[in-house]
Amino acid sequence: MADEKLTSQIVNKILKDPSVQYGLKEFDGIKAEQVLDIFEKEKGKFYLKCLKREKDILVLNEEKNLSKPEEIIRQLWIYKLTKNYGYPLDRIDLEKDIRFGHEIHSKAADIIIYREDRETPLLIIETKNPSEKKGLDQLKTYINSEGAPIGVWSNGMEKVVLYRPYPREFQTLREIPRINQTIEDVLSEKLTLDNLQKSYDLVKILKILEELVLAGAGVDSFTEIFKLIYAKLYDEKEARKRGGEVWFRQSENTKITFDTIN
Repeated sequence: MADEKLTSQIVNKILKDPSVQYGLKEFDGIKAEQVLDIFEKEKGKFYLKCLKREKDILVLNEEKNLSKPEEIIRQLWIYKLTKNYGYPLDRIDLEKDIRFGHEIHSKAADIIIYREDRETPLLIIETKNPSEKKGLDQLKTYINSEGAPIGVWSNGMEKVVLYRPYPREFQTLREIPRINQTIEDVLSEKLTLDNLQKSYDLVKILKILEELVLAGAGVDSFTEIFKLIYAKLYDEKEARKRGGEVWFRQSENTKITFDTIN
């Protein structure tokens, strides 16, 4: 049986700051000490029982001051994928080698979810240290190489869900499809004010918007972002008059998205 007190203490040590553990917004409602099993296998060496592979993974070596915060994030994602999204473990793979043509990339994908055939990639997740802010370009490369339509970048504090409606450029999704959903289902879901995320990093969102949407578009980024922010605020104000439903949202049809926002 897992020692919840020890697990909580070690997770705090690995994440360096106790406030980080409780600031992992991606895992709201999930208590790491109740989900993970961390134990001292050798003096000063703490291991975690992998939720997928059931093998022991070294996550903290006190003597060498080495830790693996990204492994904590990955394990919490495995739990969330199975419990919140409904994906069974036999459709989840870890550390899969990425192939570029005839070569295999030295860095493996952290998490891959397969379609029902257990062979075709559906979703790739790159998990990062909570302090890490980079990695979107790497994720795009993995998506293109594996042919997966969806990719997720997450450091536990925030996430970006990429979607590529080939042959068009990358877009973002509000959420990952659950096991019984398609991408179209996610795009067509009605949203209300209650569905909107209350806590977020606006600066990070604006940087992602500029990188994914406005880069190379030949327009003034500040002007276009200002238009979007104004439209978003106006929509939320008007939503209170129509029962809370928000219209400022992405549609599968880009023309519908454009017409709705404009």
